Amino acid sequence: MELTEEQRDRQDLVDNACHCLIEELAEQFHCSTVDIDWDIEDIGRIRDVIEDIIVNKLKLCSEMEFYPWIDEPVFKNEDGN
Repeated sequence: MELTEEQRDRQDLVDNACHCLIEELAEQFHCSTVDIDWDIEDIGRIRDVIEDIIVNKLKLCSEMEFYPWIDEPVFKNEDGN
């Protein structure tokens, strides 16, 4: 199963907005344009906090609407890992 193009576009929109926020805040402290490397781990941490606010606190949309994903089963090997 794969995400639809619309779902991928939504993920891109959210991830890009998080990256832009990092750049904007960095520029405020640096007083000039700062080129920040794309770091999906940093973006993911920010995304999780914003998602919690928008989905759980403000109840503006579902988690899936905010950042679509595919819930794939996790298979364990014979030793349980």
